[in-house]
Amino acid sequence: MKIMLSAGETSGDLHGAALARELRTLDPAVKLIGFGGTEMAAAGVALRQNYADYNVMGISAVILNLRRIFALLDDLTHLMDEERPDVLVIIDYPDFNWRLAARAKERGIPVFSYIPPSAWAWRKGRAKSCAALADEIVAIFPHELPPYEAAGANISFVGNPLVDTVRAEMPPTEARRHFGIGADDVPILLLPGSRREEIERLLPPMLGAAERLGAADPTRRFFLPVAGGVDEERIRRHLAASTAEVTLTHDARYALMGLARAAMATSGTVVMEAALMGLPAVVLYRMSALSYLIGRLLVDVPRFSLPNILLGELRSSTMTLVDSIGLAVMSAIFTFTTADQGLITPLGMAFVTANTPLNSFFSRNPSTYSVIVAAPGSNAVFARYYSSACVFYVLTGTPAAIMLSGSGVPLPILLAELISCAAAAALVAGTLERYRPITSWKSEREVLRHPRKYLPPAAGLAATTLVMLVGSPA
Repeated sequence: MKIMLSAGETSGDLHGAALARELRTLDPAVKLIGFGGTEMAAAGVALRQNYADYNVMGISAVILNLRRIFALLDDLTHLMDEERPDVLVIIDYPDFNWRLAARAKERGIPVFSYIPPSAWAWRKGRAKSCAALADEIVAIFPHELPPYEAAGANISFVGNPLVDTVRAEMPPTEARRHFGIGADDVPILLLPGSRREEIERLLPPMLGAAERLGAADPTRRFFLPVAGGVDEERIRRHLAASTAEVTLTHDARYALMGLARAAMATSGTVVMEAALMGLPAVVLYRMSALSYLIGRLLVDVPRFSLPNILLGELRSSTMTLVDSIGLAVMSAIFTFTTADQGLITPLGMAFVTANTPLNSFFSRNPSTYSVIVAAPGSNAVFARYYSSACVFYVLTGTPAAIMLSGSGVPLPILLAELISCAAAAALVAGTLERYRPITSWKSEREVLRHPRKYLPPAAGLAATTLVMLVGSPA
C-alpha cells in the first residue's frame, strides 16, 4: 500500500509522524511519501519537500510567497501523478492542503482529512466543500463535528493525539540536572511558535518581558525550547539584541514544561501542550493589520486560546459562582426575615434552586459539555459536579432548618427533609444537563429563563413533603 501525507507546519509534522509510526506498525511494508518535516522523515516518510522552506503565515506573507506556494502545489501534484498513491492524507494546513485534495479528487485518489479546517470558528461554508472532497474526515476536538455533520460529511471524533504523546521525557530530578535548574531557580519558558512571522512578531515582546521579570527577580531563569524545523539563527539574532539571558534547549521539552513555573506562549498547539503538562501560560498573538482586520470580520470565537475555548466561558464560570453565592445569601435573608411571621418554609431554598446558574452550567457552556461527554468517565464528572451542587443546596436550606429546629420538629426528620430536598433538586438538575442540555439558544438569558428551571425546586419540595409525611406521627 502507498500513502501520501501532507503537513505544512510543526504541529502537523508531529501529528503526521505519529500517524506514520502507527501505519508502519499496522503494515511494515507500507510506502509513505509526501510533504512534511524532520519528524515525519524520522518516522519513515519519504519527503518530496520540507515544509520548513515554505513556513509562512498571515495574509501579507502568503501574498508575497504566492508564486512559491503554487509551485509547491504543482510539484506535489506531479508526485501524485508519478506515484499514484492509494490515498492522500492531509493534516491540517487547510488553505494549501484542500487545494491539493481537490487535485487528488480529480485523479480519483481518495482523500482522508486528519484535523479539518476550523469551520466551527470561521468560514463555516467550508464544511460543505470539504465534505464533497474528503472521503473521510477525522477531528481531534468534539466541537468540530456539528458543522461538518450538517454538511453531510463522513466525520468522526478520535480525540487529541497530544493526550497520548505529551509526557515528561524524564523524572523531575533528572530533568533539573539535565537543564541545570537549581532548587531556588524559577524557570520560565518562552514559546514563540515555529513560523518565521511568529518569531519576528512575538519573540521581541517576550524578550522585553523577560528583561523586566529578570531584573525584578534574579532567580528567574528563561528557557526557549527550539522546535524542529525552526530557523534557530533567526532566534539567536533576536537574543543577541536583548539583554535577557535565555537558554536555548533542543530536547526533553515536555520535561522542561513540567519543571517550569510559567510560560509566555504563542497561541497554538504549544498552549495545548502546556495545558496538558499543567503549565500556566500567558497566551499572546500578533499579526499584520490586514490579517487582524480580516480576522475580526470572519472569526466568531470568544477566545483564541484553545484550552480556554475547550473549557468554555471562564467569565461565565466565575459569574456562576458569584450569582449562586448571592442567591444563597438572599435565601438566608428571606428565611430569617419571615420567621417572625411564622413563615418558616423551604421556599427560600426553592427560590435559590430555581434560579441558580448551577442548574444550567453545561447548557451555557456547550464546548465544555462536548469535551466532558467525549472523554472517558464523563458520568463521573457530572456526578462530582452535581454532588457539589447538592452540598450547595444543603447550605442554602440550612437557615430554614435552623429556624425550624426550635419549632418542635424532630432533628432526624429535619435533617432528612433538608438532605432529601437538596439531593432531589441536584439529581433532577444533573440528569437534565447530562442527557438533555439546552442547545437551541442565542443568549445565556434564554437558558437561565427556560421554564424547566422550576423542575429542580419542584423535585426538592416534593421530596421534602414526602419525608415530612413519612416522618409525621400517625
